[in-house]
Amino acid sequence: LFYLTDLGSSNGTRVDGIRLAPNAPHPLHDGAQIVFGRHTEATFRQSDAEAAELTFTGDDPDKTDYYLPEDMEPPHFRGGPPDDPSETA
Repeated sequence: LFYLTDLGSSNGTRVDGIRLAPNAPHPLHDGAQIVFGRHTEATFRQSDAEAAELTFTGDDPDKTDYYLPEDMEPPHFRGGPPDDPSETA
């Protein structure tokens, strides 16, 4: 399962039209439509449990910084990570 987290961006991130709450991991499904900010659009494709890709269709994906999990510290939750990703600190 793959997750997307908006790290408190000023213009927000939407998945399938729903704006993500800052710093709350949101599960992605194959075919999810993602909008970063105002103009950068992408489609999430998951071919199997360990492989996925984003296909960009928006104006300028270079305006957004992207971080892979190995580049980031894990999210910090009071009392440990939640069982349900929507339950954030």
